[in-house]
Amino acid sequence: MKALAEKGLTVVGMHPAGTPAGDVEKVIRDQKLGYPTLLAAGKGGNAKDLMVGGYPAGVFPYCVLVDARGRVAGHGPLSEMHGAAEAELRPQEFGGKPAPALDAARWLNAPNALSLEGLKGKVVLLDFWGQWCGPCVERLPRVEELHARFKDRGLVVIGVHSARQSDKLDEFLEAKKVSFPVMIDSGESAERYPVDAWPTYFLIDPAGKVVWGCSHEPPTAGRIEQLLGK
Repeated sequence: MKALAEKGLTVVGMHPAGTPAGDVEKVIRDQKLGYPTLLAAGKGGNAKDLMVGGYPAGVFPYCVLVDARGRVAGHGPLSEMHGAAEAELRPQEFGGKPAPALDAARWLNAPNALSLEGLKGKVVLLDFWGQWCGPCVERLPRVEELHARFKDRGLVVIGVHSARQSDKLDEFLEAKKVSFPVMIDSGESAERYPVDAWPTYFLIDPAGKVVWGCSHEPPTAGRIEQLLGK
């Protein structure tokens, strides 16, 4: 949590009811916790039915992630929320600048080359992947589902295939029933974002700025709905 806080995450502790305030304060002092902590009012209850701040919290530590717009971006055990928090914070590294341009060696599933500049006004999902990457291939159906569901509402999905091992990619896409545009990266695109693991996903808003990304899981339909509804 400290590392995430240093990147800009605001942490607020929420302690369930049932523990004397003095005991909670002692733990905060002993552990040198620097973030504010809320002690819920009321009495403690069954752990399975426990609610803290209006959220179910039968597993501890339990986290609720709220994005910069004040909307719940996810909630669950701390181990599951770390990656989600990274996805919210990493776009800050782009400093509000336009999303880096894509540099394609070749395009597939597209009649013409696409550019992020030409796609302003659309929501763009970038999927950095490779046919040699098992997790990438495993997630392709989920990305294809997002493409099919939102393509007529303003979402453009672009698969950015790695520069290596792209032989017979057209045959691979046909076999896997991938219909969204796919570019073979020259190698520059993955460095500009940057991509340090595969697959990695980014969302670009209609203004052409990266608003979510560096996640190794595709965005939820709800997150795309939010961007399309702006």
